[in-house]
Amino acid sequence: MKEMDIILGGFVDARGAGLTDTELDALETLMDRQDQQLFLWITGASDGPDDYTDAEKGIVTGIVEFCNAI
Repeated sequence: MKEMDIILGGFVDARGAGLTDTELDALETLMDRQDQQLFLWITGASDGPDDYTDAEKGIVTGIVEFCNAI
């Protein structure tokens, strides 16, 4: 999904170098999820998948904050 490529790409370009190994692992896990599911989660239309981790939730929060700041 083009929208997720833009959102995730912008986030990684802006904040990727400052992410910890745990955060990078969580980001990789997020990127393996369905784009539509992730888009709903990031936009707040969904609470996220039932099996998400706290680390994934933290990355999603960071992505949302990044999107709100631009």
